[in-house]
Amino acid sequence: IQYFSHEFGHYYFGTYLVPNSELQWMFLEGITEYISLQSIREILGENFYKKSIANYIKQIKDLKVIPLNTVKQVSDIGESYRYAYIPLLITVLEKQIGIEKMWIWLNVVLTSKNAKTNYDFFKSTLLQSGVTEKVFNDFENNYIKSIDAKKNVIDKVL
Repeated sequence: IQYFSHEFGHYYFGTYLVPNSELQWMFLEGITEYISLQSIREILGENFYKKSIANYIKQIKDLKVIPLNTVKQVSDIGESYRYAYIPLLITVLEKQIGIEKMWIWLNVVLTSKNAKTNYDFFKSTLLQSGVTEKVFNDFENNYIKSIDAKKNVIDKVL
């Protein structure tokens, strides 16, 4: 289910939205992993979902996290970052903004035409989806820019 949900996510994030900038892996692989997490939760239940979260946390144990706002090239986001850390970060975003705004945001992302998929795009699409500047700034300060961002993400996602 996890594999198929991830691959199904590529129908949208890879066909409708073709990432074209430094956050390519966030939008192409990280969000599809987030979608697969949601499928696990809905289809297999909370226990499997929590096991998946724990597995992602284990995968990023030794990961040095580069803040999203400082990513300058596609290669800055390695495999553990894109497949484990980004889904955790996006899950924390969901906890911050709520599931309804999350789906609105994903729709805004998917319907954006010819956008450069960089950090400004990430921020602007969240604001377009109804996330306030204050909520975005709180998220950014705690989970992206903070020296303790990885710890904060792990603490919040649990």
